[in-house]
This record gives sequence, structure tokens and C-alpha cells, in this order.
Amino acid sequence: MTTTTRTKSEEHRAAASESEQRLHRRLRLFGLQWFLFYIFALSIGDYIVLSASPVYFQDWRAASIIILSIFLLLLQVFYFGRNWLQRNRRWPPARPYALVLWAICYLICLGLTYIDRGLVWDYWLVFGFCFAAFELPFLIWPLLCSLLTFVLLSGLVRWPLSLADLGSLGGLMLTLGSATISAITIAHLFSEQRRNARLLQELAQAHSELEEAHQRLALSAAREQELAILRERTRLAREMHDTLGHALTLVSVKLEVIRRLVKRDPERCEQEIAETLQVTREAMNELRASIANLRSPVLGQCSLRQAIASFAQRLAARCGWELELDLDLAPALEHLPGDRQEALLKIVQEALTNVEKHAQATRVSLQLRSESGRLLLSIADNGIGLPPVLQARLAAAAGNGGSASLASSGLAGTDPSPKRGHYGLIGIRERIQELGGELYLCQPAGGGCQLMADIPLVEAPHEPQREAS
Repeated sequence: MTTTTRTKSEEHRAAASESEQRLHRRLRLFGLQWFLFYIFALSIGDYIVLSASPVYFQDWRAASIIILSIFLLLLQVFYFGRNWLQRNRRWPPARPYALVLWAICYLICLGLTYIDRGLVWDYWLVFGFCFAAFELPFLIWPLLCSLLTFVLLSGLVRWPLSLADLGSLGGLMLTLGSATISAITIAHLFSEQRRNARLLQELAQAHSELEEAHQRLALSAAREQELAILRERTRLAREMHDTLGHALTLVSVKLEVIRRLVKRDPERCEQEIAETLQVTREAMNELRASIANLRSPVLGQCSLRQAIASFAQRLAARCGWELELDLDLAPALEHLPGDRQEALLKIVQEALTNVEKHAQATRVSLQLRSESGRLLLSIADNGIGLPPVLQARLAAAAGNGGSASLASSGLAGTDPSPKRGHYGLIGIRERIQELGGELYLCQPAGGGCQLMADIPLVEAPHEPQREAS
């Protein structure tokens, strides 16, 4: 498509250039023809007047006629010569410039007519210059001024008007009208051709801009594709961490338990092996579901609230936690888009799994409530707390006893390879930020760790009713 656009752009540009050159050639030819006629008419008029009045050679009038005629001729050479030499000269010329040249021609012809009334016909040359220097509708004013001056100075109209005067005036108007109509027609044709050349030039420019736009669009599409690949890699990394990572961690813990119990308590060992096999089967099923649709199978079978409660209770039973569960959610939240429900469930799962892997806690509190169109999540434990490095960063970001955003704590940097043990927090932060929310961490005075999230909802609940936990 880009090649076709480029070909059309080049064709239109070539056509516009050819049309513009053809117009300039015609204008130059017209100017040359008019200039030759100008020389011929001016020479014949001066010759007739000077031949009929040889007495002019005995005083200043002959010299004045010749000098003024030469000056008038040089003025025409200056105007038409510039158009001839400069191929890209614009037409019509600038109006102030054209008005100055027309006024000089008008005054020279007025001076020639003052010397001899027979030279009044030189005003025909002023008529021709009007058509060469002005464009409609402004052309009417210098043309009308020249015509009125010619009629008044020629003596063709006398008052009172006789039949012969009317005949002379009618013949003059017929001649001048025919010449004017012809000149206007020619000027209109030139104007139309110039307009067509300009349209072709604009079309060529539009095609050129379209070609550049296509190139920018292709470049943007390539960049968007690269960005989509990076986003997909990040998403797959989170999915693998949330599925295989959790399962392998649990399998590792249970295998360690089995190794210790294999001789002391064979019955308990068999139970742990069965549970490990069950965890492995669940991980495989979840991996297949993630590959097929990357949607949690839990949400297809129950509500968001039930899925969160079920996961938290299973994990608490397995880890021996004392669980405080407070899910104060409006029923309307069950109608959130599936991707937002999935993200909320993954956030809770990842946070609780982090507690299982790192906190060594015996008591866990999970609170999730909706308030003023926002979801407020809080997960607290009585474990060993945050790593010392992260504690120092949080203290620097929020002060003692306060809470700080994970982004302001320095953990949420742009480093593509996070430190070991921090990937879970970074995955939680990324999910919350995708939902437009903010993640906070703090270490309560009594010990342990508290994770808080403030997430906006797509739609605020329509009814203030709450579902009891």
C-alpha cells in the first residue's frame, strides 16, 4: 500500500509540475506577444503624430514624445522581461507593485495626450497592461478609470450628443467591449489553469503526507507489537509464578515433611504423599486452564467472595493459621468485568501465599470491603515482619510507624530482574496498578506485616446492601 501511495504521489507531483510549467510557458508567450504588439503600436502612433506635425521637431515636443515613449517602452520591458526571465514568477503580481506600474503608465499616457491629442490612443496600451497586471474583480477599477480618461480626452463625446457622436461612441464601446470580453476570457482560462495546477500540487502534497503517515503508522504498529510482546511476557511470568510457583513451593515443603516422617510416622507420611499428589494434580489442572484461557477455573464455578473465602480457609487449614475473615462486599461487585475479578482474586492469592512462604505466622487477618466506589484490601499477620532492607526503605519513605506506597519505597523500580524474594510483591503491585490502585506496606508496632491496597471499581455498587461473611 505504501508503494502504491508513493507511486500516486510521484504521478500527481509530476502532473502538477508539468501543468505549472505549461502555464508559465503560456504566460511568457502571452507576455512576449503583447510586448511585440506594444512596440509596434507605440512606434506607429508616434510616427503618425510626428509625421503629421513636423513643427514638433522645432521645439521640445518631439523630444518629449520620444523620451516618454521610450520610458513607457522600458517600463513594459521591465515588467514583461522579469516575467520572462523568472520562470516561477507568480501571477498576478503583488497589487501595490502592479498599481505603481499602472499609475506610471497612466501618467505617461496622460503626458503624451497633453502634448498631442492624437496620442490618446496609447491608452489602449494601458488597457492591455491592466489585463496583464490585475485579476478580477479588482481589474474593473483600473480598467474603468483608463476607459473614462480615454473617452474624455479623445473628444469622441461632445455635449449635446448628436447622432454621429452616438455612432462613434457605440462603435468605440463595441470595439472596447469585444476586446475586454476576449481579454477576460483569456484571463479566466489562465486563472482556471493556475487553479488546476495548484490543486494538483495540493493533491501531490496530500499524497506525500499520506505516505509519511503510513510510514509512521507502520513504525507505530511495529513498536506496539514489541510492547505487546513485552506485556505478554510479563503476564506469563506472573501466571507461572501464581500457578507453578505456588504449587512447587508447597510440594517442596511437603516433600521435606515426608522425608522427616518416612521412618517415624508412615501413616502420616502416606497422608502427606496423597496431599502432595492432590496439589500436583490441581497445579496441572490450573496450568492447563491458564494455557487454554488464562482464566481462573474457580471464578467459573462460584462468586468472587466465595472464591476468596475458600482459598483463604484452605490455606489457613493447611498452615495452621488462626484466620480472621471479613469480606464486606456489595452484591453488585459480582457483576464486575471478569478480568477485574480475576485480578482481585490473584492479588489475594499472591498476598496470602507470600505470608505462607515468608512470614512464619500463626494468625492472619483478611479484610476486604467496598466503600464509595473503591475496594479496600487489608492483609495482616503476626509473623517475623519485613526484611531489614525493606523496613529501612519504608521508614525513610513514610517515617516511623507510618505506611508507605510500594512505589515510594524504592522496591517498585524499573529493573527488569527483581531481587530474589521480591517478585511476589512486584507482581501484586503490577496487578493493582493495572486496576488503577495503590499498594501500601507497613509494620505494626506489635510486629508482623500489614499489606493494604486501595483499588477503584469500574462501577460503584448500586445498592448499599452488604453480604454477611
